[in-house]
Amino acid sequence: MRIITSAAALALLSPALAAAQVTSTNQPVAVEIVASGDLEVPATKLTMTISFTETGSSQAAADKARDAKIARIEQALQEQGLAPSVLSPVPDGEPPLSITTIEVGPVAGSGEEADPVSKRPTFSTLWAKTLTVGSSAKATAIKAALKKIGVMIGSEAADLDEASLASAQREAKAKALRTARADAEVYAKEMGLRVNRIVRISEAGNGLFLPGFQAKIATAISKGPQLLASMFKPGPGTVTVEKGLVVEFELSR
Repeated sequence: MRIITSAAALALLSPALAAAQVTSTNQPVAVEIVASGDLEVPATKLTMTISFTETGSSQAAADKARDAKIARIEQALQEQGLAPSVLSPVPDGEPPLSITTIEVGPVAGSGEEADPVSKRPTFSTLWAKTLTVGSSAKATAIKAALKKIGVMIGSEAADLDEASLASAQREAKAKALRTARADAEVYAKEMGLRVNRIVRISEAGNGLFLPGFQAKIATAISKGPQLLASMFKPGPGTVTVEKGLVVEFELSR
């Protein structure tokens, strides 16, 4: 009993001796690694809201100006090789197409002459659609064309189609597994062992918080808010895909 106690005490003081104590029995050692793999993938769907407002002295005049602008938009799409089907209603539903506003002139008795023209109603027509294209290059080209004709461009949202997302997720898993294997090799080398086999792989935690997420947040916070923000903001026209794994390895001689 005394010898065991002494050996345990020495093992706590010396990591090298602790490793020797573990491996001296020639029993396999299990090590569990938490790893993640991430990559930025070019988006296959880029969505933005486009809109404009036209005004006129009558509703008919405003509608005529609106229809002329829509024709120019359709022409711009055609020149970029895009069909009208790339346009769809905005997520919250179609905005009102006809809004009547009235500009009121100076109040009587204010010392200023009332301008009859300023009291005339001004008719405004608002038009908005969601535009979806398949590449960053196409999005850049069509945005430039639409801005030339006075169309407002909303913020751009990048996404992947189902096939591209599934492919990227598989690649991220493979990257996570390679990282886990490399970490296991570090442990094995330090203990004078080798990685014998993988015992278990788990994707548990691939939801809101990936395995190792807390460690990543701690690292980002320690290096400043800019790095923390970059974790959640992919590059322009790309989508970040990340997968985490928990991998258990068997180490042996």
